Amino acid sequence: MSVLLVCAMILAAACGSAGSGTTGGSGASTGNGQAGGGGEETGPTGEPFKVGVLLPYSGVYAALGESMTNAMELYFESIGWQAGGRPIELIKEDTEANPEVGLRRVRKLVEQDEVDILTGVVSSGVLMSIRDYVDEAGVFLISSNAGAVPIATDRKSPYIWLVSYTNAQPPSALGAWWYENVAQEVFLTAPDYQAGYDSTGAFRETFEAAGGRVVGELFPPLGTTDYAPYLTQIREANPASIYAFFAGSDARNFILAYEQYGLKGQIPLAAAGFMFDETTLAAVGEAAVGHYHSMHWAYTLDNPVNRQFVPAYEERFGVKPDLYAVQAYDAAQLIAHILNELDGDISDDEAVRQVILNAQLDSPRGKLRFDPERHAVRQTFYILRVEKVGDDVTNVVVDSVEDWMWPPTE
Repeated sequence: MSVLLVCAMILAAACGSAGSGTTGGSGASTGNGQAGGGGEETGPTGEPFKVGVLLPYSGVYAALGESMTNAMELYFESIGWQAGGRPIELIKEDTEANPEVGLRRVRKLVEQDEVDILTGVVSSGVLMSIRDYVDEAGVFLISSNAGAVPIATDRKSPYIWLVSYTNAQPPSALGAWWYENVAQEVFLTAPDYQAGYDSTGAFRETFEAAGGRVVGELFPPLGTTDYAPYLTQIREANPASIYAFFAGSDARNFILAYEQYGLKGQIPLAAAGFMFDETTLAAVGEAAVGHYHSMHWAYTLDNPVNRQFVPAYEERFGVKPDLYAVQAYDAAQLIAHILNELDGDISDDEAVRQVILNAQLDSPRGKLRFDPERHAVRQTFYILRVEKVGDDVTNVVVDSVEDWMWPPTE
């Protein structure tokens, strides 16, 4: 996609193309939109293309679901809610970040709503729970956040593609750098679910390969509100540094407790970047300053697409975009690309796969391409430090690792 086209799309989005939404029961919502068309222009004439959206709109990850929905709508507005000659309709369901609920919701989307494609999914637990159903149903799923490592390795499906990352990519990009630049020992902590084990495992792998030593690990339940007992245990281990993976309200609670109980400034903290996304930084402020993390996007990235995306999102929604929004924006871009390449007809599964494999997306995070072995995007990962710049607390790039994939395919 050319920069010129991206600019045109962002301009259209900022002008507020048509879109509508209504709230349904049981935490579910549906939304659809279609360009109104000016003058005598003709709109799309094909059958509506139904996109089933599986996101948490309640619970610990509710804020993530909101920002991801915003970004999808921003992109689809920018192209007039149509691609490949078909109007695009979003049908949204609340997974509650609960694997059992997620499985019920995906069944509803496929069997009752008869969606054409699926996207979203924040929790790796939800992704793992729906993996077999999606594979057997033969419906393509473009995951715009959850990146469970088994989905890219031994539980890979020809129908599931990760436009976000694998859970192993961000921490593995940071492990060797942390050993070489900060500390040779580390204590690992993360929530007690799939993504927590994926993240700490990947950091351990590259950290130990560089010569580092893990001195302990701790996995609090997802949704923990009081981290005092866990931070007490970590402090007693007296580690040289800590690696943590938390997101959503868990990240906010952990970061604030880290400062409150005196670990900030005493024990260096490394993290997967989900802990320090723009939504979390807005909630914790200067409590995050000085911590390091690795991620595939930063608010301050200086590339043409990001320079257009950030102000358009801020103007449309009145808040800063976060990483989750960027990934959902790219998922919407990929869905539109598939429709355009196949003239709206995705009935040939192999043709869809080839379009995905050949796609080269211009994203706010940089250039993206899919790894045929991992079914996930290869991309640049940035080593970031949280700093106060003027009156703003934000992420600043200090280093980068290009074209990164983990687990490696060699």
